[in-house]
Amino acid sequence: MLFERATQLYQMLGDTAGEAESVFSVGCFHQVVRRDLPRAIPLLEQSYDLATLAGDRHTQSEALRHLGIATIPQAG
Repeated sequence: MLFERATQLYQMLGDTAGEAESVFSVGCFHQVVRRDLPRAIPLLEQSYDLATLAGDRHTQSEALRHLGIATIPQAG
């Protein structure tokens, strides 16, 4: 997946904010597209932590929003 490659590149560059965004995208993909919460939640938590380190409040809020959605019981 290209977002995973982006994560690697941001890590190499030491760009914590970029890494937080790309990890969020991977987590969001697993949550929304694959409906794989066990895979998504740790990625969203990692994204939140990285965004906190980078002072990226937008990515922090998105990660928290998706973590909140993950706590809602799913129908079906």
